[in-house]
Amino acid sequence: MKPSTYYELNEKEQVKFLKETQSNIENGHNELLIKMNTIVKRSVKSYLSDFFVHDLYVLNEREENFLWLVRDFGTNLIQLDDPEFYKGHWKWMDWYKAIKHTMKTKAFYYIDESIS
Repeated sequence: MKPSTYYELNEKEQVKFLKETQSNIENGHNELLIKMNTIVKRSVKSYLSDFFVHDLYVLNEREENFLWLVRDFGTNLIQLDDPEFYKGHWKWMDWYKAIKHTMKTKAFYYIDESIS
């Protein structure tokens, strides 16, 4: 589901979507998503939509390498396959530094496989 579509849902529909998405992952066969879901269940206390809406949408849309940041209050995917990265001008560096130093990130995970 596109994030914009998710935010058009009412609160009850959002909760239902998050639960159904989590259940689909748990009952599925995608090892990467199962591992990521386990980490989310163990580590993320709120803003579950970061993973179940935003991260999953990006992972389904792009076959790239990402750095996945996990913290008590959500997750972030940072794109690594940025052409500027190899020129020394990685556009996500400021975002990465801000998250790392101000948001008490619990863990960083490198995602180098497709979910499809």
